[in-house]
Amino acid sequence: MNLFMNNQRVDLFGLLKTKIKRAKAQQAALNLCIGWSFTTNLVKHPAGRIWVVWKPGVNDVNMTSVTEQLIHYMVQHRGTGKQFNITIVYGFNNQSMRTQLWKDNKSIHQQIKGSWAITEDFNCILSTEERMGSLVTMAEIREFKKCMEECSMQDMRSSGAFYTWSNKQPGGSRVLSRIDRVLVNFEWMTKLPASEVHYMQPGLFDHSPGIISWEGGGQ
Repeated sequence: MNLFMNNQRVDLFGLLKTKIKRAKAQQAALNLCIGWSFTTNLVKHPAGRIWVVWKPGVNDVNMTSVTEQLIHYMVQHRGTGKQFNITIVYGFNNQSMRTQLWKDNKSIHQQIKGSWAITEDFNCILSTEERMGSLVTMAEIREFKKCMEECSMQDMRSSGAFYTWSNKQPGGSRVLSRIDRVLVNFEWMTKLPASEVHYMQPGLFDHSPGIISWEGGGQ
């Protein structure tokens, strides 16, 4: 889960792996997110792998692309009138199935104007140093790395936990990976230079929640 914070308040966040079926989505949202708006990728995947939740009085959110592995949307911050683009991803565990995710991001890149961030769980690392306890092959990294280069994306400044996922196994069986990250384009870095993602300790969860601090919207 990534929380977007502006002026120390959370007004937008993404949820992954909810496992809430389509028939129960509306009731779940009413119970968990009173006064908030939401959308999912349930029309593309029956498990509802991705949810986007926001405060409608703070942000206007316009979905422009929904697939099995991502939701892309444009946000207009009401307080400033500025706009920015966010892609929430949840990559498949299977390497060959993630190929479509990279294609979809490159397609979005061709249409993007202004600030853009891609975030959440890519289920893939970008370098050999980002996994400990399991073999890393260049084949699994190559497509992701090439996609981000073609989209001109770079890591947002981060703090906190380096490895964002663990299999929670003891001793020599433990695997740690940096599969969650926030990638941004040049426009985002220019308009929102103080942006930072802080990864908290996972506690009982296998992923480290991320808190993204930003300044009143991009353009």
